[in-house]
Amino acid sequence: MPLTDAEVLNVSASGLALKTRAPLPPGERLSFLVHPTAPPVVAEVLACESLDAEFFRVRCRCVLGGFGA
Repeated sequence: MPLTDAEVLNVSASGLALKTRAPLPPGERLSFLVHPTAPPVVAEVLACESLDAEFFRVRCRCVLGGFGA
């Protein structure tokens, strides 16, 4: 399922946090592009918590790719 409303809240060398309307269960994997010529980043959901009645914070760890220097 595409996460068309996902917003990146935080990024580190090993993980990221997203804000989205769709709750994602721990263990779920997702992938996304940070640049058209770079390989996709694959992340695994660690936790999902409600921010308010409409949004969730999804914490993930990078499985492949990532943002390290």
